[in-house]
Amino acid sequence: MADESVQDDDVITVWDCSTGRFVRELDGGQGSLYDLVGLCVRGRPLVVAGYGEEESGTIMLWDPVTGRRTHQLEGHDGYVCALSAIESGGETLIASASEDCTVRLWDLDSCAEPDVKDESGTWAGALSVLEGPDGAAVAGSGTAGEVLVRDVASGRLIDRISSHHASVTSLCAIKLGGHECLAIASRDQKEASLQIWDLVTGSAVRSLGTPGVVEVCAVEVGGKPCLVFSSYEEGTSRVSLWDPSVDQITRSAGSEEGLIRGLCALDVGGRSVVAVLTGHFGVWPEDFKGGVVSLWDPVSGEMDDCFEVPDAPFGSLCALNANDRTFLAVTRHQTDGEEDSVGNGSVWVFDPADGHRVGVQDLHSGWVNAVGPVVLFATPGMASAGQTERTVRLWAADNLRQMMEIPVRREVFSVAQAGEHLVFGLDNGGLMAVRLVQ
Repeated sequence: MADESVQDDDVITVWDCSTGRFVRELDGGQGSLYDLVGLCVRGRPLVVAGYGEEESGTIMLWDPVTGRRTHQLEGHDGYVCALSAIESGGETLIASASEDCTVRLWDLDSCAEPDVKDESGTWAGALSVLEGPDGAAVAGSGTAGEVLVRDVASGRLIDRISSHHASVTSLCAIKLGGHECLAIASRDQKEASLQIWDLVTGSAVRSLGTPGVVEVCAVEVGGKPCLVFSSYEEGTSRVSLWDPSVDQITRSAGSEEGLIRGLCALDVGGRSVVAVLTGHFGVWPEDFKGGVVSLWDPVSGEMDDCFEVPDAPFGSLCALNANDRTFLAVTRHQTDGEEDSVGNGSVWVFDPADGHRVGVQDLHSGWVNAVGPVVLFATPGMASAGQTERTVRLWAADNLRQMMEIPVRREVFSVAQAGEHLVFGLDNGGLMAVRLVQ
């Protein structure tokens, strides 16, 4: 028998009904406990609890015999007030009712069980989609000092990679020697580095110690896969080209103005360039406050065109493909003054060939942490991660009309598409995968 302890709020205790003796406590719940039931799923006894906190609900499941937490189910926007098991098509599902006026059905076979190693995480601000052994995989940065690679469809953990430093700032996929590899940028207060991890062999194949590395993206130069990365040291922001085949930095350009916030590889007129977004923070009254986008040629090492984006010192950027052309989207954040604490997140779209602005669209109320290219039912588009609104929205690339809105119960920090799934990086370090069905 399981019940809620009267001695300590929201602590679940298990008792032996035949002897009346205490067996164990079940911990790991989040928020206030609203419902507690014992269910049997395919002959397996489970303790199921519904929780709620800050307009969100979580369902926790434990094995009462071992005390191990088996599942953590998230998705409700209000506390979970009722739970039961139902039979559907020969399968046993968990049904949950919530304050958000919805009932959800959960198939435990498709819900990944939590890792045995349960550590505190930080927000998952970096994602990278990879080719896994059984289909699409995603790497996420939500655990301090580690990168977790999971199968997108099942949530199964494929690999756990130790980064060189505690803070993982950027991830990207790169192919070396025919193998799918992952580039990892990480840093701490004193040091930083890049490493390339081979998912096939499960080992690091390259490593580069570089001060203050922040962002990284993959490019092809002279038919060879390379990495472009940004760094900051002693007041200078720098963008550099690393050729892993010879393990050398072959190009570099620096500036003492601003801080590089994002990198994005583009094809402009048949030429591979990297868009560099540099944030300027308006420290002095006459200083510019916003973002400056430059196009860096990794072959020549020269910075080409530059154009300013007001209100984008903390912006993000991504490439958009529409009408057989490549455009560049840059996010902005505006407030109406001291009384407007939330503000508004929007995007400006540019033609990188001439720097002309070709589109403007309000995206979310509050902060927009990331944008990324998507394809929704054969329509090219853009996904936006709304941190404050806790939503992800999909926009058509050609005219920026809204195609879909996906509610997410947590703040969203990153978004990426993996086949028919969208993957979101959340504020608790976790990932959420949503399958797009027409």
